Amino acid sequence: MRLNPLVPLLLFVSQSIVQVAATDVIFQLQEKTNIEQFKTKYEEFITQHNAKIPLDNDNLPQTSTKDNDDKDTTTQQPSQQELIRCLEMGKTKNFKACVVSLSTELLKTAFFDNTIKRISLDRPVQLCTTQEFAPKHLVRLSQLHRILKRQTMEFQYENGPVNASMGFSSPVKVYLLDSGINHAHLDFEARVKQGLDLVNDGFTGDPNGHGTAVAGVVGSGVFGVDKSVEIVDYRVFDFNGETIVSGIIDALSEIITHEEPGVVLMPFVTENNKILNSALKQVKSAGFALVAAAGNFGQDACLFSPASSKDVITVGAIDPYTDEVPSFSNWGKCVNVFSDGVNVATLSNDDNEFVTIKSGTSLAAAQGAALIATFLSLNDTVDEAIERMKDLAVGGAISQASIVDKPGTTNKILYNYNGQVGLNLLN
Repeated sequence: MRLNPLVPLLLFVSQSIVQVAATDVIFQLQEKTNIEQFKTKYEEFITQHNAKIPLDNDNLPQTSTKDNDDKDTTTQQPSQQELIRCLEMGKTKNFKACVVSLSTELLKTAFFDNTIKRISLDRPVQLCTTQEFAPKHLVRLSQLHRILKRQTMEFQYENGPVNASMGFSSPVKVYLLDSGINHAHLDFEARVKQGLDLVNDGFTGDPNGHGTAVAGVVGSGVFGVDKSVEIVDYRVFDFNGETIVSGIIDALSEIITHEEPGVVLMPFVTENNKILNSALKQVKSAGFALVAAAGNFGQDACLFSPASSKDVITVGAIDPYTDEVPSFSNWGKCVNVFSDGVNVATLSNDDNEFVTIKSGTSLAAAQGAALIATFLSLNDTVDEAIERMKDLAVGGAISQASIVDKPGTTNKILYNYNGQVGLNLLN
């Protein structure tokens, strides 16, 4: 179920709360909290306070503040559907969260509820793409140096055995949380499968285009890093490329409950959110590899989620002709590796044969996710595939001039060992 786009409704000033309207809040509950009892309690609270949800708040200004490390607030539009809904994640169901539509008075009460571990207003999540012109991302991925003016433009890639012993299906699956995918595009070669549409806005396929472009870099026949991978379409962003944190958590819960282990690709960012990061920990512990875009704000990636999560491989962008970090790419110690994110040729959602050109860390993250999927197909476990990706990354290749003002930034570029990892394993 999808909640409505958010609108700012609360402002925290000097530890006092100024009331504007009811809003949707995410509660992460203590592990021992009984979720049904919690739900019943807050349903009674809401009924007693006769909470009213205004329907016409589209013109309210946006505000975003934090009151402490664990309980942070960002503005959000209220749900017009359920007032409270809850879910549990993880093998032992120790991640528990509820989305509740609350008045300001009830929100103040919730801050003193010892059954609640963390509080976050349901904040916006933003896709990571800016449109530009065409580069050769696959060429850079399979060589140790930047792209030269007169070099041979070749991409060497694995076409190795599929992992059966480690529990990964044939082929390995990449679960893409995005705006949908144009499944009918001929270059996908019928390797895109429907996961779940959590938007339910009347659109089908990919009305935005971002998801098709990212999926094209993951696994299309011409532009894909892994040309045998299966891409599973989880649509969580609407026509305008908008969603909220609870929509992402819903998708993650569906994946670990109903899907086989594989790679979860998250080409989006929101402000650093400990509840989302906690949910990601459960997904990782369930046997999935997690890959995220660093973000396109030219800031420290640790300020954003899922990029800040320690359970995620975060990928930033470089220009493959200069090996410099472009001004739009986020950076810092939370970025694990960089890959081509400038002028990336990929598939378009406009037609079943069209291509397009895009830039952004989403395209770089797509390469990281596909490379991990490739290693999983070569009998690596998730941890082994992630470590292999880190070990093979080319160190010292990024121009120092482009990261000297970006403290903590790793100097590593994604590399597929010229498509010879499988051959090396056989030797």
